[in-house]
Amino acid sequence: MAAAEVVVALMGRAATSLPDEVMEWVERQGEMHSAVVNKARSAVNRVLVDSELQSVWEDSGSSEWKASVENLLKRLA
Repeated sequence: MAAAEVVVALMGRAATSLPDEVMEWVERQGEMHSAVVNKARSAVNRVLVDSELQSVWEDSGSSEWKASVENLLKRLA
């Protein structure tokens, strides 16, 4: 999930909560390749639908995590 947030930042759609150090690194990088974006999107989808992390959050009864992941997917679009 953290790696996907970095990919999104490289696309120019960074979360406001991203640490300054990460944003500084992002600013020094080049263009983001579509294959990397596609892999990130696929990984986030897998975590959202069928993962231990998803199960833990589902068991907690909180919808905050799911909303956050869905937001990440929108920014990866």
